[in-house]
Amino acid sequence: SSLHQLIQAMILDYFTAKNCTVQNDFQVGEKFVDVYIESDKKTAIEVAVNPSIDLERVASALELVDQFIVIAADLMILKSMERNLAPLKSEKIKIFPASFFLAGLRKGTLDIIPSNILEQQNNQNRENSALYNAEQQKNRSNQQD
Repeated sequence: SSLHQLIQAMILDYFTAKNCTVQNDFQVGEKFVDVYIESDKKTAIEVAVNPSIDLERVASALELVDQFIVIAADLMILKSMERNLAPLKSEKIKIFPASFFLAGLRKGTLDIIPSNILEQQNNQNRENSALYNAEQQKNRSNQQD
């Protein structure tokens, strides 16, 4: 899709400008990833505009990279990806909303995701999820009244 191509191009441009070794549509294990980056870490980036993903292929890529980052186009895809990738139980997998990731690119503050930013974003995702779930429960209760 156009959104997928745009996000992929922005990531490629950003990390190329940072003098990283960057490849698009690159095979890592059995998985073709949207962007592959080598600097001090090997990072695979997958841009998700729909929630489908092949776990076996992701598992084969995880053996070869330090990080596997999923950039989710929206919050629904982010939640689906969290559920879909959970069986792999890998600390290497990080899932971000595209808005957060792209803001980091725009500000020039993305250093292949420092761990403190990961923790902040994961905590924010949990908080947002809890608030969203509470609001959905409240809406369901109101509809039943």
